Formats: sequence, C-alpha cells, structure tokens
Amino acid sequence: MVTEAEVHQSLLAFLRLQTGPTPWQHHLTLARLVTRALRLGRSALIQTATRPATYCLSYLAACLLWPEAVVIVTPLQHQEHLLSVEIPRLLQGLGIRKEVAQGDRLSPHFRGLLLTTPQAWLGDRLTQGHHFPPHIPTLIDPADDWAKLTRDQLTLTLTPSDWDQLLIHIPAQGEALHSLYQHLTTSIRRRPPNPYHSHPLNSHERELLGQLYDLLPTPALPGPWGDFQHRWPQTGQLHWSSRDPESHAVMLHTAPMEVSEALRPVWAQQPIVLIGGFLGLETDGGDRFRQQLGL
Repeated sequence: MVTEAEVHQSLLAFLRLQTGPTPWQHHLTLARLVTRALRLGRSALIQTATRPATYCLSYLAACLLWPEAVVIVTPLQHQEHLLSVEIPRLLQGLGIRKEVAQGDRLSPHFRGLLLTTPQAWLGDRLTQGHHFPPHIPTLIDPADDWAKLTRDQLTLTLTPSDWDQLLIHIPAQGEALHSLYQHLTTSIRRRPPNPYHSHPLNSHERELLGQLYDLLPTPALPGPWGDFQHRWPQTGQLHWSSRDPESHAVMLHTAPMEVSEALRPVWAQQPIVLIGGFLGLETDGGDRFRQQLGL
C-alpha cells in the first residue's frame, strides 16, 4: 500500500530535479488527492482549471507508484503523449518499474497501468461487458465532456443499409416499408442545408416513424432495429436526421436527452477519479455536473 506522503515525497524529489519552466504549482496536491482515492477505494471529482497536459504528471505519479492495476481513460491522442513523453520520464525519474499497456480490455491478472479510450471503456460499461473487471480503480481525464461522450455512445443510428436489411427481413411489409422510407427521406431532403448537415425531426417525420414502429414485428430484428423498437416509445429521447454532404444519404438518430440514469450503475462498479479543467465547481459546487452524470 502506498500512502499520500510517500507519493508526495517521491514526486517532490522528481520535480526538484527538473529544468525548464516552473512546474504547475498544484502537482503535489493533485497527486495526494489521487493517491487518497486509490488508497481508500473511494471516488473523487477534481477540477484543475487548466489543460490535461499541464497536470497529468500529478496523477501519473500516483498511478505508477500504486502497486496494483489502474485504468486511465483518456483520448487516443493524449495517450500517445503520455506514452511517449510523460510516462517514460516519470518511470526513469522515480526509479520504478511498472508495466504499462494500451488496449480495449484488461486482463484479470494485469497489475500495471492500462490506457484505454473513452469509447472502449464506456462502451463496455454501458453494455455490461466484461473487458474491464470490476473494482479496478479508474481515472477519467478529461471529464469535462463526459455527458456528450456518453450521449454519443448511446446514440442509435439507422443507415440506408439498415433499411435494406429490414426489407429483406420482413418481405411481407416490403411495399409499406419502402413507401414509408421514401416519404421520410423526401421530407428530410427538402430541409434547407446547414453547416451541421442535420435537423431535428419535425412532427410529420416523427409521425412517419411512429407508423414504422407499428409495422415492425415483435421477433428479433436485424442490426439496430431491435434497439429502435425498444427506444422509440420511451420519453426523454432526442430524434434527428443527418445527411452525408457528399452522397446525400439520409441517416436517422435517436439518443437520450439525459445520461445520468445510464451512468449511475457505471460509477458503482469501481472507484472513479474524474478530472477536468472546468467542471463548474467554483460557481455551483459541481452540482450541475454531478447531476448530469448521475454522480
């Protein structure tokens, strides 16, 4: 077991040997907070008021000195910076050895530091997968846009090829489905273009999708249609269309307005440290951020 004092002293000695610009003044504080969360197995929410590249040294020191497995969830471009710059110099400067890996899953016997993407970790957690064993301390950086990332992960998209699969799957409804699809895409293509290449569905288009829902049979449906059948009647869903700017193919999307309910069981599976530059902690005590994420 590593204590906050031990991490503090090790990181302090490392920082004293560094040359160049003055280190971020809160490195030792952040390292102690992360170590405390690891030692107690309790979650923490930390605002830094700066960019990840400024403060990542702090939590990396805590994670590398921790004797057990730790997962860091961070975008791929940030992983490359950590792997090529920050982690090698910390391992050398702290005089320690710890296995470091990248991937979309964690072996039950791995005791090192695993870097994974938000999409891989969140996708596994939201679908009750088994790529990441429970109870492994997990650090998310940055957490600022986590609500959007979750909504993106939960977004269901219907493409033209999905409609083709549906026509093959239920040929008895082929004529009705084809007519409905033509009416729907014609209505969407009449919308004026905008920089986002997307529009909220209007009442007529939602009515057409309601008719589609009534046409779908109850047995298992191909591709995303089973999820569509489950989600469409639920309240609190966003519905919109998008068009490929080159092919003009029409796609339909649905996603929950709020992600807190989906995330609550995720947080219960392991200790979580969420770190972000601007989480609103100074103005509202972080209440809005916590409510958004179901913390």
